[in-house]
Amino acid sequence: MAEIHAYAEPNGRISFGSLVPEPCVLLASGPEERVRTLIASVAARSTLDDDTLLVPGFEEAMEDNGAPDDAVYALIQSLAEINRDELLVVALADVVHDAATCIHAYCWRSGRIEFGHIVPEGAIAILFGDRSEVVEIISACARHARHNTWLLVPGIPEAGDNEHAAEAALNHFISFCGRRSIRIAATSAAIADAAEGGS
Repeated sequence: MAEIHAYAEPNGRISFGSLVPEPCVLLASGPEERVRTLIASVAARSTLDDDTLLVPGFEEAMEDNGAPDDAVYALIQSLAEINRDELLVVALADVVHDAATCIHAYCWRSGRIEFGHIVPEGAIAILFGDRSEVVEIISACARHARHNTWLLVPGIPEAGDNEHAAEAALNHFISFCGRRSIRIAATSAAIADAAEGGS
């Protein structure tokens, strides 16, 4: 079954594709049918076109001069909570969107991975969330290049000029990182619940 990404566009519209264009925000990755079904179950519908899916609360936040990014990350959290075991949601369930503590992991066509507060033009977003957790996840999942400190997306350097193989390697890596991010978030939540229960 084909893998696909669901992502939020800057205007609040939700789209699907094999890659996530800049500056869109990745929502979920996984088998196409499951991703589309899950997104359809939680997304809002445009009043002008019932086929257009929107981030719930995004339009209202724009109209009220609020923070539309909050609506995007609330949706990411909902996706992580309702389908934790069956879909690879690429976001931290407890993501904090303070620019000082959050960071993007992204890669170049060469497979080299870098981190930053924005995803540069020409780079591909992999993961977004709390700085320490994003770095921990990427460091654990990426391949460490020999003789230097570079992190690489496994399979992309080996793909050479084969765009199909490079895309497949990238999609697999994004999905794998997303699965780990949910597990870390779930573990953190379980630890917090246990601490509260024991107090």
